[in-house]
Amino acid sequence: MAKNLVFPSPTSDCPFVLQVTRFSCGGFTIGFGISHMVSDGFGAAQIFKALAELSKGKELSVKPVWERERLVGTPIKESLKLSMSHPATSPYMPSSDIVDGIFYLKSDTMKRLKDEIISGGSPSNVTTFEILAAFVWKARLRALELNHDGKTCLYFATGLRKLIDPPLPEGYYGNAF
Repeated sequence: MAKNLVFPSPTSDCPFVLQVTRFSCGGFTIGFGISHMVSDGFGAAQIFKALAELSKGKELSVKPVWERERLVGTPIKESLKLSMSHPATSPYMPSSDIVDGIFYLKSDTMKRLKDEIISGGSPSNVTTFEILAAFVWKARLRALELNHDGKTCLYFATGLRKLIDPPLPEGYYGNAF
């Protein structure tokens, strides 16, 4: 039954999909799909807010800006090469037995971690995110009991909206990752 409510939409053919499903009780739900080629999460939230404002007959509080050329950069002549010729191995490869949880770290714990990292010779401008990412990554590697002579890589996307100079306009809906 539930799968009948989902509109099949491969994102390569439909970079933006919106579906409104009305229920017999009078309620409705909105399904929303957007390709990262069109927008990032922040931009998608702006689009959703604009749709809500328009549905109420209001003026848009933030005018959309589609100036994608603001993020056109210089072509990279040589890409970063990471040698993974000797990847780390583990007897505990990911399986379907995945457990999730929430861990709360207090500010004094984060300060202690930062002080430990800085005292070890790292730059003092290391961010809280970098500290937390390193802490979680090291814990994961220990839990997987990876061999110590192998290599591992940690990648994460970075939002650029607050880092770009000149800054993106408030209504920029495009992807800024």
